[in-house]
Amino acid sequence: MKFYSWLALALSVCACGDSNESPAADDASIRADAGVGDPAPSASRDGGGDATLPSRPSDARVGTVPAQDAATDAAAPVDIDAQLTDARTPSEQVDARTSNDEADAALDAADVAAPDGGIIPLDPDTGVPGDNDAGWTVDTDAGPPACNASAAPVVGKLGLQVVVSGNGLASLTEATQPPGQNDWYLVEQRGRIMVFHDGALQAEPFLDVSSQIFLSPTAVYDDRGLFSIAFAPDYATSGLFYISLTPNQGANSNIDYVLEYKRSTDNPYRADPEPTRVIVELRGSRIGSPGSPVAEIVNIHNGGRVTFGPDGKLYLAMGDGGGINCGDTEPNATQDVGTLFGKLLRLDLSQPAPYGALDNPFVVGGDARVLHYGLRNPFRYSFDRATGDLYLGDVGQNTYEEVDFAPAGAKGLNFGWASFEANSGSICTRPLREGSTHTPPIFVADRTASATSPFSDYNAVIGGVVYRGKALPQLNGVYFFGGYRGARLGALYQCGETTSPVTPVTKSCNPNTPSESCLRSLPGTPGFSELRAIVEDHDGEMYVVANGNSLLKVVPNQ
Repeated sequence: MKFYSWLALALSVCACGDSNESPAADDASIRADAGVGDPAPSASRDGGGDATLPSRPSDARVGTVPAQDAATDAAAPVDIDAQLTDARTPSEQVDARTSNDEADAALDAADVAAPDGGIIPLDPDTGVPGDNDAGWTVDTDAGPPACNASAAPVVGKLGLQVVVSGNGLASLTEATQPPGQNDWYLVEQRGRIMVFHDGALQAEPFLDVSSQIFLSPTAVYDDRGLFSIAFAPDYATSGLFYISLTPNQGANSNIDYVLEYKRSTDNPYRADPEPTRVIVELRGSRIGSPGSPVAEIVNIHNGGRVTFGPDGKLYLAMGDGGGINCGDTEPNATQDVGTLFGKLLRLDLSQPAPYGALDNPFVVGGDARVLHYGLRNPFRYSFDRATGDLYLGDVGQNTYEEVDFAPAGAKGLNFGWASFEANSGSICTRPLREGSTHTPPIFVADRTASATSPFSDYNAVIGGVVYRGKALPQLNGVYFFGGYRGARLGALYQCGETTSPVTPVTKSCNPNTPSESCLRSLPGTPGFSELRAIVEDHDGEMYVVANGNSLLKVVPNQ
Protein backbone atom coordinates (compact mmCIF):
# COMPACT_ATOMS: atom_id res chain seq x y z
CA MET A 1 0.00 0.00 0.00
CA LYS A 2 1.36 3.42 -0.94
CA PHE A 3 2.24 5.59 2.01
CA TYR A 4 -0.08 8.27 0.69
CA SER A 5 -3.10 5.99 0.91
CA TRP A 6 -1.81 4.66 4.24
CA LEU A 7 -1.52 8.22 5.44
CA ALA A 8 -5.14 8.79 4.51
CA LEU A 9 -5.76 6.20 7.18
CA ALA A 10 -3.13 7.36 9.63
CA LEU A 11 -1.97 10.76 10.81
CA SER A 12 -1.68 11.93 14.46
CA VAL A 13 0.25 12.89 17.75
CA CYS A 14 -0.97 13.26 21.42
CA ALA A 15 -0.72 16.23 23.83
CA CYS A 16 -4.17 15.70 25.18
CA GLY A 17 -5.55 17.94 27.83
CA ASP A 18 -8.98 18.24 29.30
CA SER A 19 -10.74 21.56 29.27
CA ASN A 20 -7.82 22.89 31.26
CA GLU A 21 -5.22 21.91 28.76
CA SER A 22 -2.73 22.74 26.16
CA PRO A 23 -2.63 25.85 24.06
CA ALA A 24 -4.29 23.49 21.71
CA ALA A 25 -7.11 23.06 24.17
CA ASP A 26 -8.84 25.65 26.27
CA ASP A 27 -12.17 25.26 28.04
CA ALA A 28 -13.09 28.75 29.17
CA SER A 29 -15.94 27.54 31.33
CA ILE A 30 -13.73 25.34 33.46
CA ARG A 31 -10.79 27.74 33.38
CA ALA A 32 -12.82 30.81 34.30
CA ASP A 33 -11.87 30.73 37.95
CA ALA A 34 -8.44 29.27 37.37
CA GLY A 35 -5.57 30.89 39.20
CA VAL A 36 -1.84 30.73 39.18
CA GLY A 37 0.47 31.14 42.12
CA ASP A 38 3.95 31.73 43.22
CA PRO A 39 6.98 29.79 42.02
CA ALA A 40 7.83 26.67 43.92
CA PRO A 41 10.59 27.11 46.48
CA SER A 42 14.03 25.95 45.44
CA ALA A 43 14.37 22.25 45.96
CA SER A 44 17.01 19.58 45.72
CA ARG A 45 16.71 17.76 42.40
CA ASP A 46 16.68 14.14 43.53
CA GLY A 47 15.52 11.87 40.74
CA GLY A 48 15.52 8.68 42.84
CA GLY A 49 14.85 5.19 41.56
CA ASP A 50 16.21 4.73 38.06
CA ALA A 51 16.98 8.42 37.65
CA THR A 52 20.43 9.64 36.73
CA LEU A 53 20.86 13.26 37.73
CA PRO A 54 24.18 15.01 37.12
CA SER A 55 25.10 17.67 39.62
CA ARG A 56 26.34 21.15 38.88
CA PRO A 57 27.33 23.67 41.55
CA SER A 58 24.83 26.51 41.67
CA ASP A 59 27.60 29.04 41.13
CA ALA A 60 29.27 27.14 38.31
CA ARG A 61 30.00 28.94 35.09
CA VAL A 62 27.87 27.44 32.35
CA GLY A 63 28.52 27.17 28.66
CA THR A 64 29.54 23.65 27.71
CA VAL A 65 27.38 20.64 27.02
CA PRO A 66 28.60 17.40 28.64
CA ALA A 67 29.85 14.83 26.17
CA GLN A 68 27.23 12.26 25.16
CA ASP A 69 27.70 8.51 25.07
CA ALA A 70 28.54 7.49 21.51
CA ALA A 71 26.02 4.65 21.75
CA THR A 72 23.68 6.70 22.42
CA ASP A 73 5.57 22.57 21.82
CA ALA A 74 -2.85 22.57 19.80
CA ALA A 75 -5.19 25.19 20.29
CA ALA A 76 -8.85 25.54 19.50
CA PRO A 77 -9.53 27.45 16.30
CA VAL A 78 -10.64 30.91 17.26
CA ASP A 79 -11.76 34.19 15.76
CA ILE A 80 -8.80 36.23 16.98
CA ASP A 81 -10.68 39.52 17.05
CA ALA A 82 -13.91 38.21 18.54
CA GLN A 83 -13.11 35.24 20.74
CA LEU A 84 -9.80 35.85 22.46
CA THR A 85 -10.22 37.16 25.97
CA ASP A 86 -7.90 39.50 27.79
CA ALA A 87 -7.24 38.42 31.38
CA ARG A 88 -5.99 41.86 32.38
CA THR A 89 -8.17 44.30 34.24
CA PRO A 90 -9.42 47.33 32.30
CA SER A 91 -6.91 49.58 34.06
CA GLU A 92 -4.06 47.37 32.85
CA GLN A 93 -5.06 47.17 29.22
CA VAL A 94 -3.45 49.19 26.46
CA ASP A 95 -4.71 48.90 22.91
CA ALA A 96 -1.58 47.81 21.09
CA ARG A 97 -3.37 47.95 17.75
CA THR A 98 -3.38 51.75 17.90
CA SER A 99 -0.55 54.19 18.32
CA ASN A 100 1.62 53.69 21.38
CA ASP A 101 2.77 57.30 21.50
CA GLU A 102 1.05 58.20 24.76
CA ALA A 103 2.24 55.02 26.45
CA ASP A 104 5.78 55.64 25.21
CA ALA A 105 5.84 59.14 26.62
CA ALA A 106 4.98 57.83 30.06
CA LEU A 107 7.16 54.73 29.89
CA ASP A 108 10.35 55.96 28.29
CA ALA A 109 11.33 57.87 31.40
CA ALA A 110 10.06 55.19 33.79
CA ASP A 111 12.03 53.30 36.39
CA VAL A 112 11.82 49.58 37.14
CA ALA A 113 11.64 48.25 40.68
CA ALA A 114 14.78 46.39 41.71
CA PRO A 115 14.45 43.01 43.41
CA ASP A 116 15.51 44.50 46.74
CA GLY A 117 12.82 47.17 46.59
CA GLY A 118 15.12 49.88 45.24
CA ILE A 119 14.94 51.46 41.81
CA ILE A 120 17.03 50.59 38.77
CA PRO A 121 16.75 53.35 36.15
CA LEU A 122 15.84 52.29 32.62
CA ASP A 123 17.61 53.62 29.58
CA PRO A 124 14.96 55.91 28.05
CA ASP A 125 15.63 54.59 24.53
CA THR A 126 16.15 50.87 25.00
CA GLY A 127 14.29 50.03 28.20
CA VAL A 128 17.39 48.18 29.45
CA PRO A 129 18.15 48.49 33.18
CA GLY A 130 21.11 50.68 34.00
CA ASP A 131 22.57 48.27 36.53
CA ASN A 132 23.33 44.57 36.32
CA ASP A 133 23.49 43.33 39.89
CA ALA A 134 20.33 41.24 39.70
CA GLY A 135 21.50 37.92 38.38
CA TRP A 136 23.34 38.57 35.13
CA THR A 137 26.73 39.70 33.92
CA VAL A 138 26.90 41.37 30.53
CA ASP A 139 29.95 40.29 28.54
CA THR A 140 28.97 39.18 25.07
CA ASP A 141 32.52 38.11 24.20
CA ALA A 142 33.10 35.89 27.21
CA GLY A 143 30.40 33.28 26.54
CA PRO A 144 27.44 32.63 28.84
CA PRO A 145 27.50 34.69 32.05
CA ALA A 146 28.03 33.34 35.51
CA CYS A 147 24.66 32.21 36.79
CA ASN A 148 23.22 33.88 39.90
CA ALA A 149 19.73 32.94 41.10
CA SER A 150 19.77 35.16 44.19
CA ALA A 151 17.43 37.70 42.59
CA ALA A 152 14.77 37.78 39.91
CA PRO A 153 15.84 38.80 36.39
CA VAL A 154 15.56 42.51 35.62
CA VAL A 155 13.79 42.54 32.28
CA GLY A 156 12.60 46.12 31.78
CA LYS A 157 10.70 47.29 28.71
CA LEU A 158 11.14 45.23 25.55
CA GLY A 159 9.77 45.64 22.03
CA LEU A 160 7.75 43.31 19.83
CA GLN A 161 8.42 43.55 16.10
CA VAL A 162 6.27 41.78 13.53
CA VAL A 163 7.94 39.17 11.32
CA VAL A 164 4.78 37.93 9.63
CA SER A 165 1.11 38.33 10.53
CA GLY A 166 -2.17 37.53 8.83
CA ASN A 167 -1.67 36.69 5.14
CA GLY A 168 -4.11 33.82 5.48
CA LEU A 169 -2.32 32.21 8.43
CA ALA A 170 -4.61 30.54 10.95
CA SER A 171 -4.25 28.22 13.95
CA LEU A 172 -0.50 28.94 13.90
CA THR A 173 1.12 26.81 16.58
CA GLU A 174 4.89 26.70 15.94
CA ALA A 175 7.68 28.33 13.94
CA THR A 176 11.17 27.00 13.30
CA GLN A 177 14.15 27.38 10.97
CA PRO A 178 15.94 24.58 9.10
CA PRO A 179 19.67 24.17 9.79
CA GLY A 180 21.68 26.76 7.88
CA GLN A 181 18.64 28.70 6.64
CA ASN A 182 16.98 31.91 7.78
CA ASP A 183 13.57 30.94 6.40
CA TRP A 184 10.74 30.39 8.88
CA TYR A 185 8.57 27.29 8.59
CA LEU A 186 5.20 28.10 10.12
CA VAL A 187 3.13 25.19 11.43
CA GLU A 188 -0.66 25.52 11.40
CA GLN A 189 -2.67 23.19 13.61
CA ARG A 190 -5.20 22.82 10.80
CA GLY A 191 -2.59 20.90 8.78
CA ARG A 192 -0.42 23.21 6.70
CA ILE A 193 3.26 24.16 6.95
CA MET A 194 3.93 27.51 5.27
CA VAL A 195 7.33 29.02 4.40
CA PHE A 196 8.26 32.64 5.09
CA HIS A 197 11.16 33.36 2.69
CA ASP A 198 12.88 36.66 1.86
CA GLY A 199 10.20 38.70 3.60
CA ALA A 200 7.25 37.01 1.95
CA LEU A 201 5.00 34.06 2.60
CA GLN A 202 5.25 31.43 -0.13
CA ALA A 203 1.96 30.97 -1.96
CA GLU A 204 1.87 27.17 -1.67
CA PRO A 205 2.33 25.12 1.51
CA PHE A 206 5.57 23.27 2.08
CA LEU A 207 3.43 20.37 3.29
CA ASP A 208 -0.35 20.03 3.48
CA VAL A 209 -1.99 17.26 5.54
CA SER A 210 -5.18 19.23 6.16
CA SER A 211 -7.34 16.50 4.62
CA GLN A 212 -6.70 14.58 7.84
CA ILE A 213 -7.71 17.43 10.15
CA PHE A 214 -10.89 19.38 10.77
CA LEU A 215 -10.99 22.04 13.46
CA SER A 216 -14.55 23.02 14.14
CA PRO A 217 -15.00 26.79 14.59
CA THR A 218 -17.65 26.05 17.24
CA ALA A 219 -15.62 23.55 19.29
CA VAL A 220 -14.51 24.69 22.74
CA TYR A 221 -11.16 23.07 22.12
CA ASP A 222 -9.47 20.31 20.20
CA ASP A 223 -5.97 19.10 21.02
CA ARG A 224 -5.68 17.26 17.75
CA GLY A 225 -4.10 18.42 14.52
CA LEU A 226 -0.60 19.23 13.29
CA PHE A 227 1.71 20.33 16.09
CA SER A 228 5.35 20.53 15.12
CA ILE A 229 8.14 20.06 12.60
CA ALA A 230 11.77 19.04 13.22
CA PHE A 231 14.47 19.19 10.57
CA ALA A 232 17.20 16.55 10.53
CA PRO A 233 20.62 17.98 11.47
CA ASP A 234 21.78 17.10 7.94
CA TYR A 235 18.64 18.51 6.32
CA ALA A 236 20.65 20.50 3.76
CA THR A 237 21.82 17.25 2.16
CA SER A 238 19.30 14.63 3.28
CA GLY A 239 16.13 16.72 2.96
CA LEU A 240 14.60 14.75 5.84
CA PHE A 241 12.20 16.24 8.35
CA TYR A 242 9.68 14.99 10.90
CA ILE A 243 6.20 16.10 11.90
CA SER A 244 4.06 15.33 14.93
CA LEU A 245 0.32 15.24 14.49
CA THR A 246 -2.95 13.67 15.57
CA PRO A 247 -5.53 13.38 12.76
CA ASN A 248 -9.17 13.73 13.68
CA GLN A 249 -10.60 12.55 10.37
CA GLY A 250 -10.34 9.19 8.63
CA ALA A 251 -9.61 5.67 9.83
CA ASN A 252 -6.56 6.76 11.80
CA SER A 253 -8.22 9.52 13.78
CA ASN A 254 -6.93 9.96 17.32
CA ILE A 255 -3.68 8.13 16.70
CA ASP A 256 -0.58 10.08 17.63
CA TYR A 257 2.11 9.98 14.96
CA VAL A 258 5.61 11.13 14.24
CA LEU A 259 6.18 10.74 10.50
CA GLU A 260 9.32 11.18 8.43
CA TYR A 261 9.07 13.16 5.19
CA LYS A 262 11.52 14.33 2.55
CA ARG A 263 11.98 17.63 0.75
CA SER A 264 11.08 17.57 -2.94
CA THR A 265 13.99 17.28 -5.37
CA ASP A 266 12.13 19.58 -7.77
CA ASN A 267 11.35 22.47 -5.42
CA PRO A 268 13.23 23.14 -2.14
CA TYR A 269 10.12 24.85 -0.75
CA ARG A 270 7.87 21.85 -1.28
CA ALA A 271 7.89 18.44 0.39
CA ASP A 272 7.07 15.11 -1.15
CA PRO A 273 3.43 14.42 -0.22
CA GLU A 274 4.00 10.90 1.07
CA PRO A 275 5.85 10.07 4.31
CA THR A 276 8.87 7.80 4.05
CA ARG A 277 8.69 6.26 7.56
CA VAL A 278 6.43 5.98 10.56
CA ILE A 279 8.60 6.81 13.58
CA VAL A 280 6.01 6.74 16.39
CA GLU A 281 2.42 5.48 16.44
CA LEU A 282 0.39 5.69 19.65
CA ARG A 283 -3.30 4.89 19.57
CA GLY A 284 -5.49 7.31 21.47
CA SER A 285 -7.65 6.44 24.43
CA ARG A 286 -11.41 5.91 24.51
CA ILE A 287 -13.91 6.22 27.30
CA GLY A 288 -16.01 3.05 27.20
CA SER A 289 -15.46 -0.54 26.19
CA PRO A 290 -12.73 -1.10 23.57
CA GLY A 291 -14.33 -1.46 20.18
CA SER A 292 -17.67 -0.12 21.35
CA PRO A 293 -19.35 2.02 18.69
CA VAL A 294 -20.46 4.43 21.40
CA ALA A 295 -17.02 4.76 23.00
CA GLU A 296 -16.10 8.42 23.30
CA ILE A 297 -12.87 9.48 21.68
CA VAL A 298 -10.57 11.36 24.04
CA ASN A 299 -9.26 14.26 21.97
CA ILE A 300 -7.03 15.85 24.57
CA HIS A 301 -3.50 15.57 26.03
CA ASN A 302 -1.74 14.68 22.82
CA GLY A 303 1.60 16.26 23.67
CA GLY A 304 3.20 18.49 21.10
CA ARG A 305 6.72 19.31 20.10
CA VAL A 306 9.14 17.12 18.19
CA THR A 307 12.72 18.38 17.97
CA PHE A 308 16.34 17.30 17.72
CA GLY A 309 18.28 17.74 20.94
CA PRO A 310 21.86 18.88 21.39
CA ASP A 311 22.94 15.22 21.24
CA GLY A 312 21.47 14.75 17.76
CA LYS A 313 18.65 12.52 19.03
CA LEU A 314 14.98 13.11 18.22
CA TYR A 315 12.81 14.09 21.20
CA LEU A 316 9.03 13.89 21.50
CA ALA A 317 6.70 14.76 24.39
CA MET A 318 3.59 12.59 24.85
CA GLY A 319 0.48 13.38 26.90
CA ASP A 320 -1.15 11.11 29.47
CA GLY A 321 -4.02 9.87 27.31
CA GLY A 322 -6.56 12.39 28.53
CA GLY A 323 -9.56 12.07 30.76
CA ILE A 324 -11.41 14.48 33.01
CA ASN A 325 -9.84 13.36 36.26
CA CYS A 326 -6.24 12.34 36.90
CA GLY A 327 -5.64 10.76 33.51
CA ASP A 328 -8.46 8.30 34.09
CA THR A 329 -8.59 6.95 30.53
CA GLU A 330 -5.09 5.50 30.98
CA PRO A 331 -4.89 5.13 34.78
CA ASN A 332 -1.33 4.85 36.12
CA ALA A 333 0.11 4.86 32.57
CA THR A 334 2.24 7.92 33.31
CA GLN A 335 4.02 6.00 36.09
CA ASP A 336 4.45 2.90 33.91
CA VAL A 337 7.75 3.17 32.03
CA GLY A 338 6.56 0.43 29.68
CA THR A 339 4.04 2.76 27.99
CA LEU A 340 4.47 5.99 26.03
CA PHE A 341 1.70 7.96 27.74
CA GLY A 342 2.98 10.90 29.80
CA LYS A 343 6.59 10.55 28.69
CA LEU A 344 9.44 12.41 27.06
CA LEU A 345 10.85 10.13 24.36
CA ARG A 346 14.42 10.13 23.07
CA LEU A 347 14.90 8.39 19.74
CA ASP A 348 17.96 7.34 17.77
CA LEU A 349 16.90 7.17 14.14
CA SER A 350 20.03 5.21 13.20
CA GLN A 351 18.70 2.28 15.23
CA PRO A 352 16.09 -0.23 14.06
CA ALA A 353 12.45 0.44 14.92
CA PRO A 354 11.17 1.43 17.44
CA TYR A 355 14.31 3.64 17.51
CA GLY A 356 15.00 3.80 21.25
CA ALA A 357 18.42 5.29 22.05
CA LEU A 358 20.72 2.56 23.37
CA ASP A 359 21.66 4.50 26.51
CA ASN A 360 18.12 5.42 27.53
CA PRO A 361 17.28 4.45 31.12
CA PHE A 362 14.59 1.84 30.46
CA VAL A 363 16.12 -0.22 27.66
CA VAL A 364 15.76 -3.07 30.16
CA GLY A 365 12.55 -3.19 32.19
CA GLY A 366 10.52 -0.66 30.20
CA ASP A 367 10.07 0.94 26.81
CA ALA A 368 13.49 1.73 25.34
CA ARG A 369 12.23 5.04 23.95
CA VAL A 370 11.39 6.59 27.34
CA LEU A 371 13.78 9.18 28.80
CA HIS A 372 11.62 10.88 31.50
CA TYR A 373 8.11 10.14 32.78
CA GLY A 374 5.30 11.33 35.07
CA LEU A 375 4.02 14.05 32.70
CA ARG A 376 0.47 15.15 32.01
CA ASN A 377 0.36 17.38 28.94
CA PRO A 378 3.90 18.54 28.06
CA PHE A 379 2.98 20.73 25.12
CA ARG A 380 6.17 22.81 24.87
CA TYR A 381 9.76 22.16 25.95
CA SER A 382 13.25 23.29 24.90
CA PHE A 383 16.96 22.83 25.49
CA ASP A 384 19.27 25.62 26.62
CA ARG A 385 21.67 25.89 23.70
CA ALA A 386 24.54 26.90 26.03
CA THR A 387 24.19 24.14 28.65
CA GLY A 388 22.01 21.39 27.18
CA ASP A 389 19.60 21.68 30.14
CA LEU A 390 15.96 20.78 29.48
CA TYR A 391 12.99 23.01 30.42
CA LEU A 392 9.50 21.61 30.03
CA GLY A 393 6.08 23.20 30.52
CA ASP A 394 3.52 20.66 31.76
CA VAL A 395 -0.15 21.71 31.61
CA GLY A 396 -1.96 20.99 34.86
CA GLN A 397 -5.41 19.68 35.67
CA ASN A 398 -7.58 22.03 37.74
CA THR A 399 -5.19 23.52 40.26
CA TYR A 400 -1.58 23.98 39.14
CA GLU A 401 0.56 24.62 36.08
CA GLU A 402 4.23 23.73 36.25
CA VAL A 403 7.62 24.13 34.61
CA ASP A 404 9.94 21.14 35.00
CA PHE A 405 13.71 21.06 34.68
CA ALA A 406 16.25 18.34 33.87
CA PRO A 407 20.00 19.08 33.85
CA ALA A 408 21.90 18.05 30.74
CA GLY A 409 22.56 14.31 30.82
CA ALA A 410 19.80 13.49 33.34
CA LYS A 411 17.86 10.29 32.67
CA GLY A 412 14.83 8.60 34.15
CA LEU A 413 13.40 11.55 36.09
CA ASN A 414 9.87 11.15 37.45
CA PHE A 415 7.97 14.44 37.33
CA GLY A 416 5.21 12.95 39.40
CA TRP A 417 1.91 12.98 37.52
CA ALA A 418 -0.61 11.61 38.43
CA SER A 419 0.67 11.04 41.96
CA PHE A 420 1.53 14.74 42.11
CA GLU A 421 0.11 17.80 40.45
CA ALA A 422 3.07 20.16 40.80
CA ASN A 423 4.07 19.79 44.47
CA SER A 424 0.67 18.63 45.71
CA GLY A 425 0.14 14.96 46.40
CA SER A 426 -3.50 15.37 47.38
CA ILE A 427 -5.11 16.03 44.00
CA CYS A 428 -5.11 12.44 42.76
CA THR A 429 -4.67 9.10 44.50
CA ARG A 430 -2.39 7.45 41.95
CA PRO A 431 0.68 5.71 43.35
CA LEU A 432 4.19 6.90 42.53
CA ARG A 433 6.25 4.32 40.63
CA GLU A 434 7.87 1.98 43.11
CA GLY A 435 11.46 2.90 43.90
CA SER A 436 11.24 6.34 42.31
CA THR A 437 11.28 9.85 43.76
CA HIS A 438 9.23 12.82 42.62
CA THR A 439 11.32 15.45 40.84
CA PRO A 440 9.60 18.72 41.81
CA PRO A 441 8.99 21.56 39.36
CA ILE A 442 11.04 24.75 39.34
CA PHE A 443 7.93 26.91 38.88
CA VAL A 444 4.36 26.35 40.02
CA ALA A 445 1.39 28.45 38.94
CA ASP A 446 -1.52 28.21 41.38
CA ARG A 447 -4.84 28.45 39.52
CA THR A 448 -7.16 28.12 42.50
CA ALA A 449 -9.89 30.73 42.85
CA SER A 450 -8.12 32.34 45.81
CA ALA A 451 -4.74 32.68 44.06
CA THR A 452 -3.46 36.25 43.78
CA SER A 453 -0.09 35.97 42.05
CA PRO A 454 0.58 37.69 38.70
CA PHE A 455 0.22 34.29 37.02
CA SER A 456 -3.15 33.33 38.48
CA ASP A 457 -4.84 33.74 35.07
CA TYR A 458 -2.87 30.96 33.36
CA ASN A 459 -5.09 28.36 31.74
CA ALA A 460 -2.31 26.32 30.11
CA VAL A 461 1.42 26.83 30.62
CA ILE A 462 3.60 27.28 27.54
CA GLY A 463 7.20 26.22 28.03
CA GLY A 464 9.62 28.69 26.46
CA VAL A 465 13.34 29.18 25.87
CA VAL A 466 16.50 30.38 27.59
CA TYR A 467 17.58 33.59 25.90
CA ARG A 468 21.08 33.32 24.38
CA GLY A 469 21.00 36.06 21.75
CA LYS A 470 23.06 39.24 21.48
CA ALA A 471 20.43 41.93 20.93
CA LEU A 472 19.38 41.86 24.61
CA PRO A 473 22.60 40.99 26.48
CA GLN A 474 21.11 41.79 29.89
CA LEU A 475 18.78 38.80 29.42
CA ASN A 476 21.51 36.24 28.72
CA GLY A 477 20.58 33.07 30.60
CA VAL A 478 17.00 34.11 31.43
CA TYR A 479 14.35 31.44 30.89
CA PHE A 480 11.03 32.75 29.57
CA PHE A 481 7.72 30.92 29.71
CA GLY A 482 4.07 31.92 29.42
CA GLY A 483 0.41 30.97 29.51
CA TYR A 484 -1.87 30.32 26.57
CA ARG A 485 -4.07 33.25 27.52
CA GLY A 486 -2.32 34.60 30.58
CA ALA A 487 -1.63 38.34 30.66
CA ARG A 488 2.07 37.92 31.48
CA LEU A 489 5.14 35.94 30.58
CA GLY A 490 7.43 34.77 33.37
CA ALA A 491 11.22 35.11 33.52
CA LEU A 492 13.62 33.26 35.82
CA TYR A 493 17.17 32.02 36.29
CA GLN A 494 17.90 28.35 36.90
CA CYS A 495 21.39 27.93 38.35
CA GLY A 496 22.15 24.31 39.06
CA GLU A 497 19.67 23.25 41.72
CA THR A 498 18.61 26.82 42.55
CA THR A 499 15.71 28.72 40.99
CA SER A 500 15.48 32.49 41.19
CA PRO A 501 12.33 34.46 42.00
CA VAL A 502 10.18 35.04 38.91
CA THR A 503 9.75 38.35 37.09
CA PRO A 504 6.31 38.93 35.53
CA VAL A 505 6.48 40.48 32.03
CA THR A 506 3.15 41.91 30.87
CA LYS A 507 2.15 41.40 27.25
CA SER A 508 1.61 45.13 26.67
CA CYS A 509 3.05 48.21 28.34
CA ASN A 510 0.68 50.27 30.47
CA PRO A 511 1.53 53.91 31.32
CA ASN A 512 -0.39 53.50 34.58
CA THR A 513 2.09 50.84 35.79
CA PRO A 514 5.44 52.21 34.57
CA SER A 515 7.57 50.04 36.86
CA GLU A 516 6.36 46.80 35.26
CA SER A 517 8.52 44.77 32.91
CA CYS A 518 6.55 44.61 29.69
CA LEU A 519 6.44 43.97 25.96
CA ARG A 520 5.57 46.95 23.77
CA SER A 521 4.14 46.28 20.31
CA LEU A 522 6.15 48.51 17.97
CA PRO A 523 4.37 50.41 15.17
CA GLY A 524 2.86 48.01 12.66
CA THR A 525 2.91 45.11 15.11
CA PRO A 526 -0.39 43.59 16.24
CA GLY A 527 -1.29 43.38 19.90
CA PHE A 528 -0.15 40.27 21.75
CA SER A 529 -2.87 38.20 23.42
CA GLU A 530 -2.84 34.46 22.78
CA LEU A 531 0.48 32.61 23.14
CA ARG A 532 1.08 29.37 21.26
CA ALA A 533 4.88 29.07 21.47
CA ILE A 534 8.09 30.86 22.42
CA VAL A 535 10.84 30.02 19.93
CA GLU A 536 14.35 31.08 18.99
CA ASP A 537 16.26 31.56 15.75
CA HIS A 538 19.74 30.34 14.88
CA ASP A 539 21.27 33.35 16.64
CA GLY A 540 19.43 32.71 19.90
CA GLU A 541 17.04 35.64 19.46
CA MET A 542 13.56 35.11 20.89
CA TYR A 543 10.14 35.16 19.17
CA VAL A 544 6.55 34.52 20.19
CA VAL A 545 3.95 32.69 18.11
CA ALA A 546 0.97 34.92 18.88
CA ASN A 547 -2.76 35.16 18.28
CA GLY A 548 -2.89 32.11 16.02
CA ASN A 549 -1.69 34.14 13.03
CA SER A 550 1.54 36.01 13.89
CA LEU A 551 5.25 35.53 14.50
CA LEU A 552 6.66 38.42 16.57
CA LYS A 553 10.31 39.05 17.44
CA VAL A 554 11.38 40.27 20.89
CA VAL A 555 13.70 43.24 20.33
CA PRO A 556 15.10 46.22 22.26
CA ASN A 557 12.47 48.87 22.81
CA GLN A 558 12.62 51.60 20.17
